[in-house]
Amino acid sequence: QTRNRSMFERGRMLGKLETEAKWQVKDAGRRTRQAVKDAAARLQKERDEDWSQLNGKELLAKLVEKNVVSVKGEEIVDASTAEAFAELCKEYLQQRDKKGKKEQTDAARDDVKDEAMSGMDEVSSQADVDDDGKGR
Repeated sequence: QTRNRSMFERGRMLGKLETEAKWQVKDAGRRTRQAVKDAAARLQKERDEDWSQLNGKELLAKLVEKNVVSVKGEEIVDASTAEAFAELCKEYLQQRDKKGKKEQTDAARDDVKDEAMSGMDEVSSQADVDDDGKGR
């Protein structure tokens, strides 16, 4: 089909093809730069938002803001959400109690060791003293 066309027409078609390719490359580059910029902004926002230090009311406000929960007045509207939060709280409290009990057990064990060691030191020092009350 291009054999029958003049050199001018072939050049014009090639020019259109080159121009379209340039526009597609520019557009792809622009979209890529924008996607990278958006991803960086999202990551920065996630780093900036530290929810671990929020109290209950602030946390609830954040969850409402992010459309995780719906609140009507003072109550959470979605019962399944409330149940899920209750389950999370129970799990957290159980883990905290286990950790606290383990720490208490470890501290008690250390105290018993310390007492036993001090008792052994006393026995050892008394054994060093002979019947006259003098050291060996």
